[in-house]
Amino acid sequence: AVERTNRGGTPRFSDSRGGAFYIERDASGEWSPSQSLPAPMRNRGDEFGEDVAVSGDLIVVGSPNVDVFGTNGVGAVDVFRRAEDGWIHEQRIDSPILSGSFNQFGTGVACGEGLVAVSAPRNAGGVVFLYQFSGQSWDLIDELRPPGLPADALFGREITIDGDTLITSA
Repeated sequence: AVERTNRGGTPRFSDSRGGAFYIERDASGEWSPSQSLPAPMRNRGDEFGEDVAVSGDLIVVGSPNVDVFGTNGVGAVDVFRRAEDGWIHEQRIDSPILSGSFNQFGTGVACGEGLVAVSAPRNAGGVVFLYQFSGQSWDLIDELRPPGLPADALFGREITIDGDTLITSA
């Protein structure tokens, strides 16, 4: 049962597992859910769908509270690509930060032409990671961390990509 929506409008569930849905407008102009995007490893508290981004045939879904190798709240991101018969899971991107709990990789997500941006705003003031599609996988290509940020800056809490421009909050 859908209980409320998060800041991006994605339905959240009462069991805190989260959710993401692909909703499109039909020929008559009506909006309706056409597909639920399943989390490949859905666990209570992961917050799958905390943030979502779409660009063309790509959807990116953040899960900032995923536990990785026994560390709480490290986070992960799932990438979906449009296929002939709907959206398919392409890759899970685990946080490159494995030290310290609650870095929350996946709090903010954005995508553009062959590029995915993912934030971990609770890691030493915040950091944004950039991934590029190699044709086979999403590979880390850059880490953006402005110098001198206070620990509570939350750099990357909100991010967006427009062409060659990435904008983030702090």
